[in-house]
Amino acid sequence: MSPEDIRAVTGLTTADMIMKYVKFDDVSKREKMSVLNENAQSGVETAFDHAITDDERIGLGLPTHEAYLEIFEGDTPSVNAHLAVLAHIRGNLEACAEYNKRLSTDKLNEVLEIIMKGL
Repeated sequence: MSPEDIRAVTGLTTADMIMKYVKFDDVSKREKMSVLNENAQSGVETAFDHAITDDERIGLGLPTHEAYLEIFEGDTPSVNAHLAVLAHIRGNLEACAEYNKRLSTDKLNEVLEIIMKGL
């Protein structure tokens, strides 16, 4: 399940809250790291590739880099949504628009709702 689905079902509001319940055994960690290495080689982009500050990370409600990669691995729509909001926060509206183009209507509506709240 995506973190958004987990949040909707459980009522948990932050990634940090979700991480309290996420446990990985050694085999799962190796599998996740293998996928992560493949993603790094294939050029999958995250907010952490843009020198995100701790203040920005916390403002976006994102966990630490390692936890982020475990939670959002394979969840390209959420990763693009985070990139869109980060670009908006930084005032890079052109990049924000580019990331928004990659989103489904539902995910785009989530991003727009976050932006409208003004973080």
